[in-house]
Amino acid sequence: MPGPWLTRTQLIEWLKSNVKASPEIPASERHDLLDILSKLEKAKPNDTRTVAAWQKIRDAAPGVWRLAKPVIDALIADEVKKLLGL
Repeated sequence: MPGPWLTRTQLIEWLKSNVKASPEIPASERHDLLDILSKLEKAKPNDTRTVAAWQKIRDAAPGVWRLAKPVIDALIADEVKKLLGL
């Protein structure tokens, strides 16, 4: 569970470092996921327009998604979680 003192930027940076380190993500896709995370950093937790971006991360990096689930839960609001089926 991420500490409540961590900022959205810090949590996204942690996700980025996991994407960079993940052997399951092809190099060609890694850059796209890092760009997506950069855009998500600026989004509000309840912005339902981010659902497709979160789905892309979940589909492209299931191992990172499982590892990062508590962080992702802290980054997205209930409405987005519902649309993601979480």
